[in-house]
Amino acid sequence: MDSRGRFHHRQEEEIKTETFLDSLVRRMTVYAVALIGLFLIIKEFLTGTFIVCQPINRSVRINISYSQSEADYDKAYCSMSMTDFRENLIRATASEPNAIPGVTIMGIKPGEGRVIYQNLLPFAFIFQAALCSIPSLLWRTWASEILCASVRFIVDISKRFPGAPIGEFEPRDRRKEQSYEVLSEDLSSQVDFWGSRKFLARVYTTKLMLNLGILIFIVCFYLSYPMLNYYNLQELFVCHVNRQTLVTCTFPDIGLFKVAWIANIVLVDISIVLVVFQLINVAFCMSRTRTFFVWYLGVDERKKTRLPNDMHLISHFCYANLSAMCPRIVLHSDIQRTALYNPLISLKSSQEELNSSSSSSSLSYNTAPQVFRRQTATELDRE
Repeated sequence: MDSRGRFHHRQEEEIKTETFLDSLVRRMTVYAVALIGLFLIIKEFLTGTFIVCQPINRSVRINISYSQSEADYDKAYCSMSMTDFRENLIRATASEPNAIPGVTIMGIKPGEGRVIYQNLLPFAFIFQAALCSIPSLLWRTWASEILCASVRFIVDISKRFPGAPIGEFEPRDRRKEQSYEVLSEDLSSQVDFWGSRKFLARVYTTKLMLNLGILIFIVCFYLSYPMLNYYNLQELFVCHVNRQTLVTCTFPDIGLFKVAWIANIVLVDISIVLVVFQLINVAFCMSRTRTFFVWYLGVDERKKTRLPNDMHLISHFCYANLSAMCPRIVLHSDIQRTALYNPLISLKSSQEELNSSSSSSSLSYNTAPQVFRRQTATELDRE
C-alpha cells in the first residue's frame, strides 16, 4: 500500500476523545469492576453455591432424618433473611445436669439477630461500575462531539500543508492555487478562537474532579461502612428458621469474596492516582507545553496564557490522535526541527535575517539558513 493509501486509511480511523489514561481509568473502574460483580453473581447465586446450611446440632441421632426438602427450604429461607443469631445462642456446658451428648446449643435468647449484607457485595460492584461511568457519559454528552469535530478539522487541515500528500480527488490546478500563507492565517485565526474559549477545558476538568470525588467516596464507603468492610466478611452465621429451627449456614467461597474486595480497592486506588495525575497535567502542565499547532503545523500563537483553555485541550487530544493525522506532517516537522538546531542557523543569524527575502550570490552565515530552507522545501515538493 502506497503513502496515499495509508493516508486515506488513517483518515478513516475514529477520532479519540479519550486519552490513554482516560480509557485506562474507565476500563478499571467500570468494565473490570462490573466483570467482577457479574462473575460473583453467576458463580454464587445462579449455580446455587452461595451458602450451605445444616442443622446446628447435626451430631444428634434424630437429625439424621434431615431430608433434602427440609435442607432446600432452610437454605432458601436463610438466603433471604441473612440474619445472624450467634450472639443469642444458649450454649451447653459440661457442668449442667441436663447436658445431652452431641448437643452444643441448648436454645436461643429472645431478641432480634444481626442482619448481614455481604451477599450484596456483588451487586454493590455493579452499582459502583454504573456510578463510575457517569463522568464519561457526561463528557460524551456535553463535549465529545465538539472535541471530535475540532480534532477532525485539524486532521483534514494537516493534509493541505506543505509536505502532506494531496488527495486524488483534488484537481491539479486547484493544488496550484492553494496558498500556504492563507491556510496558515485561517488556522491561526481558528487557534486564536479556541484560545479565547474555556468550555471544553472546564467540562474536562469537571469530569476529572467528578471522577475523583466518586472514587474517593467509594474507598471511604468500603472502609468505613461496617457491613461491607473486609473484616466483617464472615464465614458462617446461625439462622433461626421460622423462629423454630436453628441452622448453621456457611459461605464456601468467602475467600473469593475477600479477594474480589481487595482487587476492587486496588483498582480504585490506582485510578485515583491516575486521575490526580491528569488533574495536575491539566492545571499546570498542559498550558506550558508546546502545542500541537506550533510543533507540527508551525502556527504562531498570538495569545499566550498560562491558564488552560480549549486550545490547550484540543492540542492535547491532537497529540493523542497523531496516528490519524497525515503521516507526512510528522516527517515535515522533524525536518523543520532539524533545521532549527542546525549550526548554520544558530551562528549570528537574527530573526529578521531568517525572514528576509533578499538573497546573495555568495553563501555566508547570513544567507545559509534561507538557502537551506529553500532547498528543504524543494526536496519536499519533489517527494
